[in-house]
Amino acid sequence: MKNFEKFEFQSEKGKLEISGERKSELKEKEQEKSADIEKKKIKKKAEEEGIKEEETKEIERTGKELKKECYSKKERERYEKEKREEEKKIIDELINSGLPFVLRGSWAGEIISAIPSRHKDIDIYVERKNWDKVEKFLKEKNFEIEEVEKNKRIIRKGKVCLDCHLWEEKENQYIEETSYGTFYFPKEGFIQYPYKNSSIRIMSPELMWILKKGGPSLSSEHKKNLEKLLRFIDRKKLQEISNKFKYVPSTERRKED
Repeated sequence: MKNFEKFEFQSEKGKLEISGERKSELKEKEQEKSADIEKKKIKKKAEEEGIKEEETKEIERTGKELKKECYSKKERERYEKEKREEEKKIIDELINSGLPFVLRGSWAGEIISAIPSRHKDIDIYVERKNWDKVEKFLKEKNFEIEEVEKNKRIIRKGKVCLDCHLWEEKENQYIEETSYGTFYFPKEGFIQYPYKNSSIRIMSPELMWILKKGGPSLSSEHKKNLEKLLRFIDRKKLQEISNKFKYVPSTERRKED
């Protein structure tokens, strides 16, 4: 009985004499417990709304607070739709400006095939001698321009990103120098194509095919985009462009120099 009374007494005393360090530990545990409860609530809500775990994004806040922002399929679809409309508007603005540029990539493929696709960005070519005019136009339209390489600019506005490559015209070809090599594009690889009530200069389906097939391993999305172009490819023209197209890796270029 004495031992029990002693234990009770020491416990009460301990409660009164908890050190600052111990208080901090208890507070931390309480915060962790609150965070766990919050996570369970969010997870339960996500399950009720049919949101998959991989569709949630964790964001670390200050201290121990942890929050999950859930992005539903509808929200992603709305974002993609808004982004697509912004991209179309920018392409229209470029066409209406009268500035010389060439469209390539997935948007060029969609214009040719008339089959909607998902787009990471808008790929364009601009002759170096025309860049000052294009840059002035873009700045007036409140685009942000970043020079990432000597002949490459990343251009952003809203949800849209333009991947702009600068090249030079020489005789019957366009020459693009990059950090990894030099491309020699035959002029036959580019066509004037009807678009809405106007027309747009784009990379031909034959040249797009050559670049994609000869480039790095294709993603499933790129494979689908190539398949859409198959029925628009002229086999004879494909061979002619293939014979004239040339790519020299930077390692070989240094040897030649």
